[in-house]
Amino acid sequence: GWSGNGLAEGVSKLEGEQITAKVTVEENLSATLDGQLTFQDHNGQTVSLSDYFTDGKPVLLTLNYYSCETLCSVQLNAMLNALKDLDWVAGDDFRMVTISIDPDETVELAAAKRKTYLEELGKGDIDWNFLVGNQKNIDTVADTIGFRYVYEPKTQQYAHPAVITFLSPDKVV
Repeated sequence: GWSGNGLAEGVSKLEGEQITAKVTVEENLSATLDGQLTFQDHNGQTVSLSDYFTDGKPVLLTLNYYSCETLCSVQLNAMLNALKDLDWVAGDDFRMVTISIDPDETVELAAAKRKTYLEELGKGDIDWNFLVGNQKNIDTVADTIGFRYVYEPKTQQYAHPAVITFLSPDKVV
């Protein structure tokens, strides 16, 4: 996890500045997500991103990693609180997809994280899909939506922005 000053424990100020410079969001408005990219969902099923765009509903997409104890939790908790107050329900009015940026994370971890958030939300088994995948497909999604992150080997953590991307039913950012 990265602290409020952008530094993780064990990272020097200079290293932190170099990492922070790489962690950003480039607004790629009108970019189209490749629906053929495949991931594994929280049930262990192989899914294509296009599977989430079959019913004419927009998709809220987040890129996180499930073992992240700081920013990801803050972002997902903020999203959770917003969902609690929202009249719209994931599945009825829109879909939600969270993709792990860590290719080493497992389906089991995705399922556990999803279960935790659904229990906290208290709206039942809503349409919030937690996915894991390979580095190439993760990077393709990240590049498409302008999500710039880096892995810091010294701390064994990812430095990344907190972003929710809204995708139209046509997979357009």
